[in-house]
This record gives sequence, structure tokens and C-alpha cells, in this order.
Amino acid sequence: MGFISGYIILFSVVINLLDAINFFNLLSLLLSNVFRIDSSILSIFIKSLFEISNGCKLLVSSNMSNKLLLISFILSFSSISILYQVKGVLNGCNINFKNYILAKINHGLLSAIVCYLICKYMNINTFMLQNSININSLFIFTNILLLTLIFILNTLYFLLKKIINDLI
Repeated sequence: MGFISGYIILFSVVINLLDAINFFNLLSLLLSNVFRIDSSILSIFIKSLFEISNGCKLLVSSNMSNKLLLISFILSFSSISILYQVKGVLNGCNINFKNYILAKINHGLLSAIVCYLICKYMNINTFMLQNSININSLFIFTNILLLTLIFILNTLYFLLKKIINDLI
């Protein structure tokens, strides 16, 4: 438990210090020139990568159009703070931390892709979410859709595994 509290405090202090010296703004300005993305969006995204709760709060309060995709990625990826909390808990276990980080990045990307497909299929945009759509029905629908997708993928996995084992 001490590891978790220590990482929370450490990352909170480091993020506040980096924010005080405008590190996130400078980094986002540099990256915005490279990727041709608005620097305010990059600044919020970089802060979200470091710490999930304040990052999601910043994303929700922003006026960007793709906030659903970014929130979906951040919630699935967690944050660097949470990754190191997990590393502290798993210390001494035979788990490759680099593979864990790559899996979390893949999880975030897959979540953002699924969010994009759901929003495109249901014709949802941020304006609709703020003004007219019932969030509870959207939540129920997406959960049912994701559970169905998981069931189909698991069924395909086990069928393919059985077919491969029968061939061998």
C-alpha cells in the first residue's frame, strides 16, 4: 500500500512542478509543429498520460471535438502514474513490465478504435453528447455491443484453437 501512495504523491508533485515551469506547454508546442495538431489538445493529452484523474477532468472540460476518443484511450491505457503503481505492486513477480506497457498501449488504441466505430455507427458527436443524447442508454448500448463483441471473439478463438489442435 505504501508503494501506491508513494507513487501517487510522487507523480502529483512532479506533474505540478512540470506544470509550474510550463513543461507541458513547451512540449506540446514542439510536438504540434511535428504532428500538425493543436498544441492545447496535445498539452491536455500529455498531462492525461501522466495522471488519469486530472487528465480526464481537463479533457471533459475542454472544447475539442475528439474528446470521446481521447478519454477512451486514456481510461484504457491508465496513466504513467498508474503503470508505476502496478509495477510497485508486481515487484518480485515474473512479469515483463515492458510487455505490460505495450499491452496497455494496445488496449488504449483498441478502445479508441472501438469508440470511434461506435460513434460513427450511431452518428454521435461531442455536440450531441453535451446537448441531447441520453448517456445512460448510450452506456447500456455500448456495454451490450462490447460484450457481444467479446463473446464473438472468444468463440472464434476457441473454435480456431480446436480446429488447429485437431489438425495437429
